[in-house]
Amino acid sequence: MINKDGTAIWIHENAQGVFDSKGKLVYVIGIITDITTRIKMEKNLRQSEARKTALLESMQELVLVLDTKLFFQECYTPKSDLLYVKPEMILGRHIDDIDFPELALGMFKRKLENTLLSGEPDRVEYYLDLPHGRYWFDAQITVVRGKGEAKEGVLCVIRDITSRIKMENALRRSQKKYRSLVENINEIVYVIDTKAKIKYISPNIENISGYTVDEMKGANFIEFVYQEDREERMNEFRRALLGNNKASEYRFLTKSKRIIWVSTKANPVIKNGKVIGIQGLLYDITYRKQMEELLKIEKEQFKTTLLSVGDGVISTDNHGNIVVINKIAEQLTGWTREEAEGKALEEVFNIVNEFTRERCENPVNKVLNTGDIIELTNHTSLIAKDGTERPIEDIAAPIKDEEGRINGVVLVFRDFTEKKEKQAKIEYLSFHDQLTGVYNRRFFAEELTRIDTERNLPLTLIMADVNGLKLANDAFGHLMGDEILREAAELLKKACRSDDIVARIGGDEFIMLLPQTNAREAECFVNRIKKALSDIKIDSIELSISFGWVTKNEANEKMEEIYKQAEDYMYRHKLYESPSMRSNTIKTIIQTMFEKIPGEKEHSERVSKICEKIGIELGYNSDKIAELKTAGLMHDIGKITLDEALLHKLGKFDISEWVEVKRHPETGYRILSEVNEMAKLAEYTLAHHENWDGTGYPKGLKGKEIPIQARIIRVADAYDAMTSDRCYRKSLSKAAALEELKINAGTQFDPEIVGVFIEKVCLGPLL
Repeated sequence: MINKDGTAIWIHENAQGVFDSKGKLVYVIGIITDITTRIKMEKNLRQSEARKTALLESMQELVLVLDTKLFFQECYTPKSDLLYVKPEMILGRHIDDIDFPELALGMFKRKLENTLLSGEPDRVEYYLDLPHGRYWFDAQITVVRGKGEAKEGVLCVIRDITSRIKMENALRRSQKKYRSLVENINEIVYVIDTKAKIKYISPNIENISGYTVDEMKGANFIEFVYQEDREERMNEFRRALLGNNKASEYRFLTKSKRIIWVSTKANPVIKNGKVIGIQGLLYDITYRKQMEELLKIEKEQFKTTLLSVGDGVISTDNHGNIVVINKIAEQLTGWTREEAEGKALEEVFNIVNEFTRERCENPVNKVLNTGDIIELTNHTSLIAKDGTERPIEDIAAPIKDEEGRINGVVLVFRDFTEKKEKQAKIEYLSFHDQLTGVYNRRFFAEELTRIDTERNLPLTLIMADVNGLKLANDAFGHLMGDEILREAAELLKKACRSDDIVARIGGDEFIMLLPQTNAREAECFVNRIKKALSDIKIDSIELSISFGWVTKNEANEKMEEIYKQAEDYMYRHKLYESPSMRSNTIKTIIQTMFEKIPGEKEHSERVSKICEKIGIELGYNSDKIAELKTAGLMHDIGKITLDEALLHKLGKFDISEWVEVKRHPETGYRILSEVNEMAKLAEYTLAHHENWDGTGYPKGLKGKEIPIQARIIRVADAYDAMTSDRCYRKSLSKAAALEELKINAGTQFDPEIVGVFIEKVCLGPLL
């Protein structure tokens, strides 16, 4: 209906005929009611629901609403494999009845109960071991309040905080929560006298109150008013008698004691110039009040959700002006809510391409123009008010009403810095060797295809193999081996040009691709590296690398053949370079051990001398005596790997320490086995703690299963150990030591060797 001033309002019309005693229509009484307010409230509620739905469809959180007894009332689920739970699986059920690993709500049930008790928001982080890996989640818990700030339940917002991947789909639309509470509003005509007695009331009063006209006529109207509203209602009644026709709202008690809301507006009834009462209209506004309450709850839930979400959220109207901005968005943009609200989005949300520095297209305008959900392009940076710049990812979704009209846009965005750094690190590691920093085999394979072109000819491929790496690992540990590899990689990188490729393709193998490099230039390149090698030592270990290289000069030559030839040449060089390096390393190991263990040099030299004398008495030739003498000198080389604290311990070894000490023959064997010429020495070193009766270690060999050289070392080692001072005991006399050898001959020691040692090496028997 159009008013005189041109404004449009909504009305409700109710007409009724009046008949005389003969049934003839005399006139028609019509009542016209302004329902504009009700219509606006319904529209606002629909828009609020649309705004909430649009927001939820833009997020990746699992949103759950539980009542005060912890029964599930609502479930808003993202389209995610990690968090997705069908609402029908949990709605109406108690938290104790839920056993879905995707929720694991039992882990923080106490948090929910504490939040309901204290009214304060809470938060809990937890992880789940799902079939496809371990994932971490964050649950933010907030009390949902209703009328009068009463606690109506608890809101849980659960989000995946592990991968922070882009949103893939909008959240499922929540099912309609509310249904129509009443279908229409029936207005009531009433007349009340000055004593507050009801003189007349329309028959349709029964439709809303349950009372008949006869039950209400003559009664004081205040009897039907809710107790807490009676005083104010009486004051309004008195003002109406005085001509104040202001509309009022109050609570009405129905016959069944149900409370409904009514609105009334009355004018005084004047007869013969005297006020005899009031007359007015009464209509049921319960529906509107409930709509207002629902709208309040919706707004509170919307606000609570915004505060709980860990992403920035900005909501705009259909002109692109900011309506809502949450705390995270304030932090990321540098704009406060008071500063941002009402401003155009592009003024607050300043985004540029991180490479071109050009301003990015306004995502809200794009959504308003297309009506589609859109995501930001890659490499987008947000410039905050203070100039701070950070990479972001976001998604924008339209807010639509029931007719599909766009009323605004919800923009959800997050700081992409951490995720971007992780992606860059993953990308780096996917093409680089983690230990040395040079390229890995995967990158080399891809780069070889790219670089193998005619314009790069001649193309030289160089294979490089670090000599003695296993020996260094065995003797000094893998930390030393790692340092050797890093030094080798650094040397190769420094020698290469910017267009050259260096990659680690195996444990101790590197490969280099040198485009536009002929064979002569490649040889000079390798010679420069070899010259630089002579100046490099890692804790007294010389860095040694064997090289092999081949140059591709013609386009029809296959790189597979070039690779194989270079590898063959490298192994040829290694055959005569590596043994020399290993021998030098063995010498370094011996020297290092003598420096590390006080008295070990003197002990080893004495054992070597005793072994030499026994060999002479046994009639060995000079070669065997030299071998035996060297074996005696190196028999304890495996001690190089023992902890210094263990070597200097004053008391007895405990079980674990003794196990560690007993490993030194095996370690010595591994070290000496690296040099072919020392293979026999390695066998003697391994067996020098075996006992004649089979009770020794590490193999438990018995009698002549033990190499005779090891049996000789066993006697020489034991005698020198007994006659030398140790950190944990004083030395024995020569006589006492020989007596020990005699007692243990046939158990620990070869009795023949003991006899030769006592009777000949020690110049005759001792009684």
